[in-house]
Amino acid sequence: MSVVTKANYIYSERKNNVYRQGDVIDFYIPPSNAILNTQDTYLVFNIKLTGAQYKACVSERAGIYSLFRAVTISAGDGSCVLETLDHYAYLQALKYRYESTESADNLRYLHEGLPNKVYIDDTSCNQYVDATKASDQFKMVEVTAPLYLSGCLSPLRQDVFPNVATRGLRIKLELNTADTVLQAVQGPVYSLSGGENKANGSYGGYAEDTGYAVQTVVANNTNVVVLKNTADLLGADITRVLSPDSGNPTHLFSVGQWIMLETTAAAPNDKAEAQIQAIDIVGNRIQLTLASNLTTGCAVDASVWVNTDSSRDDMDFELSEVRMNVGNVETPGGYLSTL
Repeated sequence: MSVVTKANYIYSERKNNVYRQGDVIDFYIPPSNAILNTQDTYLVFNIKLTGAQYKACVSERAGIYSLFRAVTISAGDGSCVLETLDHYAYLQALKYRYESTESADNLRYLHEGLPNKVYIDDTSCNQYVDATKASDQFKMVEVTAPLYLSGCLSPLRQDVFPNVATRGLRIKLELNTADTVLQAVQGPVYSLSGGENKANGSYGGYAEDTGYAVQTVVANNTNVVVLKNTADLLGADITRVLSPDSGNPTHLFSVGQWIMLETTAAAPNDKAEAQIQAIDIVGNRIQLTLASNLTTGCAVDASVWVNTDSSRDDMDFELSEVRMNVGNVETPGGYLSTL
């Protein structure tokens, strides 16, 4: 459509509040915004993840739309429901999948919060998390989110929307829980090949067979664990995540996180849980200081991985400055009075 449009922000009905998992966001677009240009109407908000158990991001398939469990759009006076869009995140993920192109995906990375990758490399991860940090690792991200699946407010509409005819619009966004929204990032897995460590193309960090490798023997009743980097050769037939040989390496650990360690105790008692108290980089290697001593130590190349038990999951997200950019069509003088 080619119309003269004036945009304005409409804030959620809990203006200045922070929204978290399971919350409901309500908007009211009054009929004074008489005719909407839906190509210039979209959600805008800041998102920041919280928690220590995982370095994470939103879903790689649904992007920022993984936040939305359901979207309901009603007439402004509440007299009727115009649209109910259940399972919004799943439907948007399908749309992304079938419309994926390099240029479209680049725009989604830039504007719509789609993670540009879900694994750590030698220097970075994605726009949501700084994988070199041991605490305060999550970044604030501002996103724009057009409601593509809506019949009323989709930017794909070819016609304006007569908001005055529905006495305005009420929009209700029901948020998913964090375990639906978030995805843990992973680290590259290495194995010994031709006398050197080589990435085998898989990613891990959350299971015993793809954990990090202990670099030096950990004695009984001690609490310091040093992990191998890419310069430390692995043993034969061992697959492990390795941190970069760098003074500021990326990694999957954070202070306060719960991890699992493979110890020298006899099976089935050879797994120990521990909480990380501090993380230091010593000689380009990650050094974990645990909150308590390990009763039984660890051998070289023993596995250290992030505990995925749901009882340790403390992840959440915070949405702030939640608003809707509304494109209001500028009509000729006297036009509305004729309706």
